[in-house]
Amino acid sequence: MKKRNISIIIVIICTIIMAVGAVVIYRAVMSKISHIDYGATRLLSIHFTVLILTMAVVGYISISQLIRLIERKPDMYKYDTPLAMMNDYAELLKLQQQKNAIYGAMLQTISNEYKTLYFVNVETEEYIKYIIHDEYNILWLDKHRRYFFTELYRELMRRADKNDLQKLEDALKKENILNMLDDKGVFTVKYRTVRGGITYYNILKAVYFMKQESRHIVIGIKNINDSIQDQNEYKEAVGQAIKLAVIDDLTGVKNRNAYVKHEHEIDKTLEADRDTTFAIIVLDVNDLKRINDTQGHKAGDNLLREASALIRDVFDGNEIYRIGGDEFAVILTDDACNEQMELLNKFRARVSENMRNGGVVIASGLAEYMSDVDNNAEAVFDRADAAMYKNKNDLKNRAV
Repeated sequence: MKKRNISIIIVIICTIIMAVGAVVIYRAVMSKISHIDYGATRLLSIHFTVLILTMAVVGYISISQLIRLIERKPDMYKYDTPLAMMNDYAELLKLQQQKNAIYGAMLQTISNEYKTLYFVNVETEEYIKYIIHDEYNILWLDKHRRYFFTELYRELMRRADKNDLQKLEDALKKENILNMLDDKGVFTVKYRTVRGGITYYNILKAVYFMKQESRHIVIGIKNINDSIQDQNEYKEAVGQAIKLAVIDDLTGVKNRNAYVKHEHEIDKTLEADRDTTFAIIVLDVNDLKRINDTQGHKAGDNLLREASALIRDVFDGNEIYRIGGDEFAVILTDDACNEQMELLNKFRARVSENMRNGGVVIASGLAEYMSDVDNNAEAVFDRADAAMYKNKNDLKNRAV
């Protein structure tokens, strides 16, 4: 039986005893007042003295119990009374804050964030559970039980996604939670639950109650699906923005911004190691201006797409960039650099075939980095660009 109920019963019993005593005194006085019997009066006075002392003791007990009811200190802050409505029950919350300002502030903060709250005695494992009523936004007492760590483990393991079972099993050990609280002041674990075939993302957070040395901890559980969705949408938006920033939307290869960035990375590498191996191929699409002027920009765009497809087919697996209106560049590294001439000859063979069949014609020039000649990637590009213009003139002469 709860202490509050016991105190109420004691007060009621004391009140009944006092009332009965008063009636007894009243009847005794009334029966003797009409005919005075000194012997009986003396005996009666003794009885009255004992009865009055008894009533005084009963009165003292009654008053002390009333005082305890009014001022008694809550054990883990009231098992049997629902906590305050955070928005509407301002007076009740103010009373609680007067008893313990830190507790009231903490409770108000956590209840706005978490849907389920536990107040746990870590020594006895006795706990009380509160849940937020979504419709009315109030914190209701759900249950008061013992063996918290065992029950929490069973409940979460029953609902958890099978891929998170091992993580929860390791994390939810009492010793692990308390050690992390002692070390970092907070314990958190994220996990997934499955209900009705739908996956929900949750986070469990534990902190010491008011102070590090407390024997109580506060544990909150909340659903973070909205947060996860926001993060995914954010990552998707960022990824899309990055993709748009470095991808040429017409041809699908990387754009000039990406090429300049790669050049800078190569320059940083050269500062640390002059023995780096790489080569650059510069390519230029023939007749783009003529086709734009005579057939329109749509035909010109189709020509660029055809050129991009040819370049990607031959140099697949390497970094390909569109660096200008009709210019492309390919950076060869590692094994591709060792096969640079084979790749270039293969590409030029495809271009020669296109010249015979009326396909896209692309001039090309290659330069390999030479540590005793080139100070940076731009110097290699300039030599490849010069080689490309030489090949461009050769192609024009062959066309004639």
